[in-house]
Order: sequence, then structure tokens, then C-alpha cells
Amino acid sequence: MSNWSQQIKENKHFCILPFTHMHLGTDNVAKVCCVSDWNDNITTDLTGKTFEEIWHSPNYQKVRQDMLDGKRVNACNLCYKTDEEGGGSDRFTHNHYFRPPSDDWDISVENGNTLGRPLWLDLRPGRFCNLGCRMCFVAVSSTFADEHKKHPELEAVTGESWFDLPEWIDNPSMYESLQALVPHVTTIKLAGGEPLFMPGVIKFLRWCVESGNTHLRLDITTNGTRGKGKVINWLEKFDSVDIQYSIDGIGYTNDYIRHPSKWSVIESNYQMYREIPTVNMLNILSTVQAYNIFNLPNIIDFWKEHTSHMLVFNFVNWPTDMSIEIIPYEDRLEVADQIEERIKDLPEHRKKQGRMDATLFKLRSKFDNLDERRLKWAERTVMYDKIRNQDVGLVHPKLAEYRDEWLKIKI
Repeated sequence: MSNWSQQIKENKHFCILPFTHMHLGTDNVAKVCCVSDWNDNITTDLTGKTFEEIWHSPNYQKVRQDMLDGKRVNACNLCYKTDEEGGGSDRFTHNHYFRPPSDDWDISVENGNTLGRPLWLDLRPGRFCNLGCRMCFVAVSSTFADEHKKHPELEAVTGESWFDLPEWIDNPSMYESLQALVPHVTTIKLAGGEPLFMPGVIKFLRWCVESGNTHLRLDITTNGTRGKGKVINWLEKFDSVDIQYSIDGIGYTNDYIRHPSKWSVIESNYQMYREIPTVNMLNILSTVQAYNIFNLPNIIDFWKEHTSHMLVFNFVNWPTDMSIEIIPYEDRLEVADQIEERIKDLPEHRKKQGRMDATLFKLRSKFDNLDERRLKWAERTVMYDKIRNQDVGLVHPKLAEYRDEWLKIKI
């Protein structure tokens, strides 16, 4: 048995990702993966770095060695927690579906693997984004950041203030080392921010097409606001394209959460992406949160009506006041029943792949300070509704009831 397959089979703290892929975030750091702990970075500043330096860095090697030694890696606590609660974590998914590029391929602490380079890249080249989603952060959306700059009072409810953040893809050493690596990788995942509006990504896609590096499988997470045009036409040049299409609500729920997008545009563009000949997968990603919990059954209905590809529920874990755990237990049970009714004909592995297993909605809240989080959610809701001229009651009447009730909480 190869070392990598043995580790997956026998080591409960092992994850294949540090040996096969590299993640660079919008906040100019390298991390174990996109859901790893924000305080545990591989590299904290990409300025002047190259992909090769990062891949062979001492911090990367330590993570790999700790995993081989069966140690619990702090950066991976979210996946450990998800698996312990019975959900299908990213760690579980990547371990379960990983296939090596050759029979003699294996893992290595110093070089990651016998090829000495990542097999695929997960890149968030910057925070440029035309939307400011309710659950977002200053480091991930320029629109969200600019809103904080214009309204500094938002810091009271988000805990964040505006700050400048360069896009690492504009760094010559990073961009040139990316170009050098591209011919040797099979897959590049692009997210943001909004990658299809990001100048650095547009420059990169143009280079790929013009230089003939279209062998790639592109995996693009998009907010769905980019319509037809040159960027979409370039996607048809690549061998394969997977689209992770963000839908957090149907109708007004979308408009409320993913401000200032319009559901009519999101729905129309979804159909457009379906018709691109190189699009292999068109998956729906839905960020499960307090604002859309009552709309989730409608998202499942939309998914079942329009596509046979994946629907994945990604549960908000931060900001904690956006978690569905603040929703009263009885109301979550009602939603769980509706979800179970809609997914009852799905095989169990599809439910786990999409994290649609309704048991996750039935877990009792573990928050010690539930009242504090509910008050924070209510205050956040009121402030954003005023700034954006929106009304949470139009999303669902119960949300307005929560707002009014929780604003009375005394801490």
C-alpha cells in the first residue's frame, strides 16, 4: 500500500491537500486550504515570494510532518469538528475522491510529493468584487470594504474597519512564477472577490489563451453577475470548466444577502453558463446562514428543477452571529423537515457531499453566549438595512420577529 493511501485509511488527522495543492488567499497569505483557521498561515505575506518558495517552505513541511505523525493540526480544526459532528468535511471529500496522477506517485514532507510541485492551485488573487454580501469580510470584498470606509459605524457590528490590501497577482514575482507553474498543473481554482471581474484574473486568462495554456481544468467560483462578453468567450477555449455558482437565496432573499445583485440577472446568467460547451459541471454553492435558513428549501427546488450537478451547503461559522445556530431550535426543526422531504429521494452519499443532511440543522446550539450573538445579529441587521434601504421582514416574517425580540436583549 502506498504511503498516501495508507495515511488516508488509517490516520484520522491526515489530509491529502498539503501534499497536492496550494491555496493563496485574498488577504495576501498562503494557507493549508480555503477553510483552514485564519490564524494559522503557511506564509503571512506573499510580497516578493514565488510559488516554489512557498511550496518548499519550513511551515509547509511542518504541517505535512505533523499529519504524517498523526498529530492534530490546528489549522484544520474546522474539518475535524465537521467530521466529528457527522458532516462531510472538505478533508473527507478530498481524501475520499483523490486519485494520484500515476501509479508510482507518493507523498513527501520536503517536496509535497514525488513530482515536487502542487497538482492543482486554489487561488484567490484579490478582493476586488462588485458585491458586498452580508456574511462577507473587508479582506474578501472590495465593495464590502468600501462600504466600511464610507460608514465607519459598521465596525460596531462587524468588528472590522477598512484597510488597504494589494492584490498579490499584481506582484511581478508571484505572477511570473505562476506563469512558470501553469504548464505543469492540471487544475486551477479561481475565486475571490469576484474572479471574473478581477483585472489580474482577466489578464491571466488572456495570457493562458494567447500562450496556448488551455490544457487546464478551470474551477471558477462566481457570484453570477458576469454576463456574456470576452471573458465568457475565453472560457470556451479551455479543455474543461467547472463553475461553482453562488446562490444564497431565491428572489428577494438573493437581493438582500448578495447586495446589490438582482435575482433576475442571477437566474438568467445561470442559464447562460449552462449553455457554454466547455462547462463540465455547473454546481450551486449556498452559504447557509441565519438570513437564508427559511429559503433553503426553495434553493433545493431550484437546483432539482434546473440541474443534475451538485448543490453544496456551506455553513457559516464566522461571523458567529450569522450562524443558523442562533435560530430558535423549533424553527430549525421545521426547516429540517422541509429539507428532508425534498432530499428524501437522494442517495446518502449525495446528501453528505452537498452537506444537505438535515441532521446538521437539528444540532442544538453550542453557543455559551447565545443572547449576545442574537443581539449582535439584530444590531447588524438594523444597521445594514438602514444603509442599504432593505427590510429583513421581506426575506421572511420570522426574521423580523427575531430582530424586534432580540433587540430587547440586555447584556
